[in-house]
Amino acid sequence: MFRGQHPIARPSRRRGKTAPWRLGVFGALLALLFTLPIQGATPDRRPDHALDVLRKAGMFRTFLKGAGDEQIQGFLSTGTSLTIFVPRDEAFAALDEETRQALTLPENKELLKRLVRSHIVENEFHGSFEGRAELVSLAGEPVAYRKRGERITLNGNVRVIKADIGASNGIIHVIDKVILPPDFKVALIKPTPEPENSDKQS
Repeated sequence: MFRGQHPIARPSRRRGKTAPWRLGVFGALLALLFTLPIQGATPDRRPDHALDVLRKAGMFRTFLKGAGDEQIQGFLSTGTSLTIFVPRDEAFAALDEETRQALTLPENKELLKRLVRSHIVENEFHGSFEGRAELVSLAGEPVAYRKRGERITLNGNVRVIKADIGASNGIIHVIDKVILPPDFKVALIKPTPEPENSDKQS
């Protein structure tokens, strides 16, 4: 027995050929191993950064309009390990008319930047993660992630409809609603209603 070795690990002195059926089983197991999906695998990377991926998709124009600030655009194009929960244009169209109009006012420019930042997390977070997680957006707002089965939700009522779109500098998840910070509508400056015509016909 070799010093330092367990008796079971003693090498055999018999030298014979490996049975062909053993080689066949071993090869089949290897083939099965390499075809199984890997949980939590990194999605395929695209050469484009996140900003260009969103532009080329053609369905995130409203979000990109809100991300028109140079600082935000620079972050989306040069930042690393980003997670972006991006609403489609239909999600913004589903907001009430008063909110949609208010978002176009110059007085709400800073609030609009905050809204966009509420959809961006600085670390990559993949949709393969099972269970719950508390994320924090660039705006400092909490984002409650939950995955149960194939269903992924954020903050309880926002659903991820397409996960893990790869970019060269992060991950993009498409969502069906706009993530509104808790006090967003309170802080939003509403458009001034046009005065009604009070002239009376004689």
